[in-house]
Amino acid sequence: MNSTTSVHSQTAVRLPDFIGVGPPRTATTWLYEVLSGHVGLPRDIKETDFFVYQYDKGLEWYQGHFRNCLADRPIGEFSPNYFVASEVRERIARHIPDCKIICTFRDPVERAYSHYRKAREGEYFSGTFEECLEQRADLLEWSKYATHLHGWQRLFGRDQVLVLLHDDLKNDAQAFLNRVCDFIVLPRFPLNDPSMGDRKVNAIPSQPRYPRIAYAARIVRERLQRNGNYALVNSLKRTGLRNFLFSGGPAFEAMRPETELRLREFFRPEVESLEEMLGRDLSAWKGTRK
Repeated sequence: MNSTTSVHSQTAVRLPDFIGVGPPRTATTWLYEVLSGHVGLPRDIKETDFFVYQYDKGLEWYQGHFRNCLADRPIGEFSPNYFVASEVRERIARHIPDCKIICTFRDPVERAYSHYRKAREGEYFSGTFEECLEQRADLLEWSKYATHLHGWQRLFGRDQVLVLLHDDLKNDAQAFLNRVCDFIVLPRFPLNDPSMGDRKVNAIPSQPRYPRIAYAARIVRERLQRNGNYALVNSLKRTGLRNFLFSGGPAFEAMRPETELRLREFFRPEVESLEEMLGRDLSAWKGTRK
């Protein structure tokens, strides 16, 4: 047991029992919303991003996000930005070696396109999907599930890493949730709203109405979050201002068939490797969707 963990045990200052590491656009927000009120989560914010962007603020800063969590419930967080970074895996293993890791995977091509649409919301990316694929290698990196899953399993062990598939959420949301509850040692509970299984949380139907304003608003939002002004950011979301700033423009076009075919071939080795790791047939991820 390292010194950080020893201090953690002696002072009863808690660190997460579990972390949902993503990758982006794979139902981490759905899990966050469903588990809210049943587990301890960071106050006022879904993603602290401590282990990737805020690490220099120190462990005490991170622990402060969980200080009001109830002692009789597992605590955790969700940060899809953690999935691909090897240094993040090493940092979590150093400070919380017994942490349970939740990976949520989705059809890799659909995930990449959904990620592009989400990134256009705050103008992280600009241009067409095809242009972004040429300019942003990280857009594809997030969908290399087998490659990065190996890294998580190597550090935490296979039994400490739960892999969930978005297809299973669509087919049976309650069973999907039950697997999470069993993994984090939380009594199973029913979904209060059966439609949650079909609901697309954080759907991005259109581009920003005013791209430059969306970009500026995103910069302001990120600064507020970095400074801990979570309540203000959340209040702005509830006013409807978010929809005005980040949507309302032209609808996104469907992915080009030739682009989908090219990406299916690109991801085929990753999908086949994941099939071996999970012992599951993922043929639906290899062919084009109707």
